[in-house]
Amino acid sequence: MNEEIRQNLALGREYFEKREFDKAEPRLQRAVDVGAKYADIFQMLGVIRHDRGDFEAAMEAFENALELNPNYTEAALNLVVTYNDLGRYEDARRLYQDILRSREEEEGGLDVHIKGRLANLHAALSDAYKEAGLLAEAMHELRKGVLLCPTFADLRVRLARLYLDARDYRGARLEL
Repeated sequence: MNEEIRQNLALGREYFEKREFDKAEPRLQRAVDVGAKYADIFQMLGVIRHDRGDFEAAMEAFENALELNPNYTEAALNLVVTYNDLGRYEDARRLYQDILRSREEEEGGLDVHIKGRLANLHAALSDAYKEAGLLAEAMHELRKGVLLCPTFADLRVRLARLYLDARDYRGARLEL
């Protein structure tokens, strides 16, 4: 992750958590514009755009989040709400039923959505470690996320980037 993306993401997330959406949106959008492709960025952009009543833009952002991470429950539920706001009731009903069907437990006893949420929390913690200059700890947290959700390509790419930062080219190649 380049420095511009890292700075914009850090500030965007900070503003988002404080609900300072007018400050968060340009930071998050800039991160996307320069190459960041993480489901949580699109989720945050969707929330911001929905909050200001731009439902079409919110729908697009939530759909982008789900394209990157089809098991992102929060983005899916926000998309259901947005579909309803747009009068797309059949799409909302269909997506909501898909969410309910996918809530069946996976092997290991954890619901797929809980695993996804935990994996994304590990990724966020990984980012914090990396920003603090603790690369080994960042890699450790992201590996936990990948172990929970090995099909999350965005986590694997982020882990590969950490391996590259650590000059572990074999590790990076294996993740990719």
